[in-house]
This record gives sequence, structure tokens and C-alpha cells, in this order.
Amino acid sequence: MRSNLVWLDAFLQCVNTSTSQRVWSDEAGRKADLLHPGQHAPPSLPEGRGTGAGSTKRNSQAANAIKRFLHSTQATTAIVELHVVAPVRNAAAIGKAVGFPVVGFVVVLENSTARHTIRRHGSAAAEAKRGQIAVTEDDLVLMPQLLCEFDLVEPAETTKQGTVQARFRKRIGAVEYEVFAEVRRAAKQLAFKTMLKRRAREGASS
Repeated sequence: MRSNLVWLDAFLQCVNTSTSQRVWSDEAGRKADLLHPGQHAPPSLPEGRGTGAGSTKRNSQAANAIKRFLHSTQATTAIVELHVVAPVRNAAAIGKAVGFPVVGFVVVLENSTARHTIRRHGSAAAEAKRGQIAVTEDDLVLMPQLLCEFDLVEPAETTKQGTVQARFRKRIGAVEYEVFAEVRRAAKQLAFKTMLKRRAREGASS
């Protein structure tokens, strides 16, 4: 009986690690199985913040892809869906903050963390009591700007599982964003975890 339980446990672990996650990797938002880290990574982009017309167009395309991903996976709860947002930019700054190189990493968004963020920080009344603003889907689609064109990156508390995290800060208009992401070294992923949203302080850079 014990040997059967051990076998069943091993089987379930295998199933969980091999089929519990799917990745959205192309611009059309089509699904593909995540067979190994980096398989569907987009090409690397040069260092530096994108501020020109090319960056604006790229961010707009990425935002539309995130919207498609969120709408298509909002009812999916039994499986983790992962969307590749963009290649990591400003890798030197992120690497300095976390203590190891992140060249070749990609920014990713999972449907489970998107749902968790909206559920935990999406109430206007609750966030107002915390001195914050409710997070909406419109904020999640800003991921390319928040994690690729940030104003500041610094180390954050390591997760209970021992995964390194980074905190990103970005002001857009009258709003200041604070975004937390896991830095998954083996998978070469910068994975969004949650975000906070506040009104920008007077005199803060925009």
C-alpha cells in the first residue's frame, strides 16, 4: 500500500510540473506547451530605456497582447497560463539590484497572479484606507513600461520558497506604481507578482 502511495505521489508531481503550466508566446496570443525554459523567448533588445516612437508602438502591441491573454484566461483556474510580455531591458540595473546577471531573461505574466492582484488590490474602498488606488486591468497592461522602462529597481524580500524578488518603481502621469517581480534564475524569467498604485507626490519625477 505504501509503495502505491509513493508511486501516486511521484506521478502527481510529474503531472504538476509537466502539464500544469502553458505559455502564450507569440503576438497573436496562441497557446503552446512550455517544454523548457526560454523555448519561446523573443529576441533580445538592446539596453536602455525606450522612449521613441518605436518604444511606444512596441508597448502598445504588448499591451494589446496582454489584454487578449487576460480575457482569454480569466475563467481558467485549473491551470497556470503564462504570457511572455517582452525581453528584459536595462538588465544591468536589474542584475545589480538582485546580485546576478539577468541578460536573456523575459518578463512574464501569469493568469493566477493577475487574478490575485485584482482580487487583493482591486477594491477602491479598501485601497483608499491604505492610502492607495485600486488596481485594474488597465494597470496590468502597462507591464512593458513598469518592468522594462522603470524609474528605479531595488532588491525586495526573498519569497518563502527562496526565490529572489525585485521591486520596481515607475511614475506614469499622476500615478506612482510599485511592482514586485520574482527573478527566476533557472527559468530566466522576471515574473510579475503584484503591484501597488498611489497618487504621485508633488515634485516627484514623471
